[in-house]
Amino acid sequence: KVDELVLDKQMLPDGFQVVHSPGHTAGLIALHQPERGILIVGDAFGSRDGKLHMPVAMATPHKDVARDSIRRLAEIKGVQVICCGHGAPVTQNAEARLQAFAASLES
Repeated sequence: KVDELVLDKQMLPDGFQVVHSPGHTAGLIALHQPERGILIVGDAFGSRDGKLHMPVAMATPHKDVARDSIRRLAEIKGVQVICCGHGAPVTQNAEARLQAFAASLES
């Protein structure tokens, strides 16, 4: 059950902004806190052994939409920390690593 609906680009308390990130699921969102450089991506993608990866294929019905969402997340400037739903936080070169990951995705 959804407690509260939020919209893309909506500002939330503590300075977090909603980023609609469909693909893994239709209603998936990420949260960006620009003042602190934090990007919480949930299941939009994961991190494993220091590398970013697509969400599990069998649980991602719209892979092309998921890739588009990752590319959109990679456009966010000033990202210093990425928190994924699966895997360790990315704390080193987060913005550059996300941009490289997005660029590596097939169309």
